[in-house]
Amino acid sequence: MPDSRPLRALLIEPESVVAITVKRWLEGFGYQVTDIQSAVHVNLLLVDTKYDLLVITSLRGREALEETPPSVKLLEELRGGMRFHLNRKVPIVFHSGRGLDHTVAQRLAIAYVAKPSTQATLEAGIAKAQDLADQVR
Repeated sequence: MPDSRPLRALLIEPESVVAITVKRWLEGFGYQVTDIQSAVHVNLLLVDTKYDLLVITSLRGREALEETPPSVKLLEELRGGMRFHLNRKVPIVFHSGRGLDHTVAQRLAIAYVAKPSTQATLEAGIAKAQDLADQVR
């Protein structure tokens, strides 16, 4: 019997104007969206809810000055299933204006969508994330 629950997306976006826009786009794609403004609450949300998509922005702070930025650490933990009770094959989109090293994106099977973006570029990023997640072992 197919899963009849609605598609669910978790959006981590600290900028409220961007969050409202991206949430509206995701809802237009058929997702029920939980949006939070920081990664602090991710543990609680990922334990209680099964998500079909994660859209994460760069985390605030001095990312450019750190050897492994907090956003990359979070992405590694999400993809690796560490710390979170998460299906390792969930599609992940890194939606940021700060960039993401191609080798990191490839290693973690994560789609990168540059800000500013459009609804079409986010939709293409989601499709790419779904393809990449299918390849995760």
